[in-house]
Amino acid sequence: MRLCLLLVELLGARIIHQISSSSKASYISQSSFTMGHTASQCVDSEPLTPGMITGLAVSSAASFASLVAILYLGGRVVIKYRYNQRFPPDEPWRLLRTDIDGYMLGVLSAESIVSIGGLIDAQWAITGRTTCGSVCDAQGALAQVGITGTSIFMIAIAGQTWLRAFMIRTRPYSLFAWVSVSIATWGFVGLFAVVGWSLHPDFYEPAPLWCWISAKYPLERLFGQYLILWVCGFGNILIYVPLYLFSRGNLHYEGGPLDRRLKWTWSPRASEDEIMEEERSEAWKLLL
Repeated sequence: MRLCLLLVELLGARIIHQISSSSKASYISQSSFTMGHTASQCVDSEPLTPGMITGLAVSSAASFASLVAILYLGGRVVIKYRYNQRFPPDEPWRLLRTDIDGYMLGVLSAESIVSIGGLIDAQWAITGRTTCGSVCDAQGALAQVGITGTSIFMIAIAGQTWLRAFMIRTRPYSLFAWVSVSIATWGFVGLFAVVGWSLHPDFYEPAPLWCWISAKYPLERLFGQYLILWVCGFGNILIYVPLYLFSRGNLHYEGGPLDRRLKWTWSPRASEDEIMEEERSEAWKLLL
């Protein structure tokens, strides 16, 4: 989970940088370089400074490293799965043990999409400017789908974590639940990217360091990514801080099965309830 939170922080930093970049609208509007399809009113960026080019080169290299790491992890999982199929262990096993495992597959898939989009930064570093066209559209769509998809899956992981820690009787694995969430997530981000580009040929434009949703469409930026990122960030704080306190014993349950209430104590207390100890143990696992 720490790795997941780190990924969200990195993605948030990238989006914040995009926001600051979009404020340079005057910088873009002064450019005299336009593409042949003038009907879309898409404008290329001005020549990038050496510092910008260096930053894009580093960003592209980081995206490549991220993609390699994801592929390596996926390869290890596949190899382990195939090994267990050929030589089944003594204990019962399966590839996905909880819904969180299913959501993590979604996170890794979305992160790979983000990394592929980040590789295009090398193109802008080589040409010295960010230009309109199919490559720009591809990078904008990949960023939109990947970053938003990652955030939604992180929200799902946080929600499932809450249910597992504070409602221990929730089933740890439900094929219907995680498959439904996955289909809804990919359907939303995919349709948003395709429909937005279909309705607005200039939906993706130079930002100016890379391509993303044009500043002409602030509502699409808000509901297509910003709002989801904010919910993901603040939601993780609201869930994982109480989860930590619960695992320490500062938060504990009181009451019977039908009227259980969370209570606060400054001095962490040990529990004689076997179910409570199981819940705290589960909370520690989810935090790690």
